[in-house]
Amino acid sequence: MLRYIAKHFVSSLITLFFVVTITFFLMQAAPGNPFMNERSDPRVVARLMERYGYDRPVWEQYLNYLNDLLHGDLGESITDRSLTGMTVLEMLGKYFPNSAKVGGICALISISLSIPLGLLAAVKHDTLFDRCFIFLSSLFASLPNFVMAVALMLCFGVWLKVLPVAYLTDWKSYILPVFSMAFPQIFGLARLMRTTMLDVIGQDYIRTARAKGLPPYKVMFKHAFRNAMLPVVTAVGPMIATVLTGSMVIEGLFAIAGVGKYYVGSIGARDYPMIMGTTIMFSALLILANYVVDVLYGIIDPRIKLE
Repeated sequence: MLRYIAKHFVSSLITLFFVVTITFFLMQAAPGNPFMNERSDPRVVARLMERYGYDRPVWEQYLNYLNDLLHGDLGESITDRSLTGMTVLEMLGKYFPNSAKVGGICALISISLSIPLGLLAAVKHDTLFDRCFIFLSSLFASLPNFVMAVALMLCFGVWLKVLPVAYLTDWKSYILPVFSMAFPQIFGLARLMRTTMLDVIGQDYIRTARAKGLPPYKVMFKHAFRNAMLPVVTAVGPMIATVLTGSMVIEGLFAIAGVGKYYVGSIGARDYPMIMGTTIMFSALLILANYVVDVLYGIIDPRIKLE
């Protein structure tokens, strides 16, 4: 087990290194710079480029960034530091909790509802409930987040006036953004749960267990459910990492000061340090989620050895 953890940790660091490297050089390959616009004074731009070290060769900028990164320095936000006085690390520390709260609640609700819903659809296969489930899952999984968000805002915020439609102030203010993000996740995971459960139920060992006279609940939960959960766990890991880092559309619509909203703004402003910082954070969360998924494989199915 310790060997597996160490091996996976090293491979995760290598993966993160390649993410940092590719992102850095892709940004450098893009035309223009963070300070250039149609009204820019070339002398001012030149001084700013020198101030932030962007006038140096690309390889030197890259080595300097890696050195700062190893010391826990993600740099200064080019566009927001003059307004907030914060470094990239401080900005992530301030805005990530807002995204994580909404995303964490969304992930908890999605997992709690999708697995029972998918199991019930598999048990009720080819019934009216199953057909309605397939229709709703196709509908909600294909709807963009902003369509769902606008519909919920109009219904519960404008017409019924029972829920707030902006800012995170109390527990009620979390309901609309959470469910705007959760509906596609719930029905997407539930449909995957239904599909894998139906596939497992059709296997020979399930028919053998039934032929031996085992109770239906024991066949479903002891033999079929654990094997059907493996693909679902695979999908849950990246989903959690994605929702924890926020949705730029949802955060924009509900005026949530989250990392997703500022990430999009940093791309438009060519805020290189902020882009790098948020990319590294998202990549680290995704790598961590995949690692947890690998460990859960061995817990769910003991036949899978962590070697």
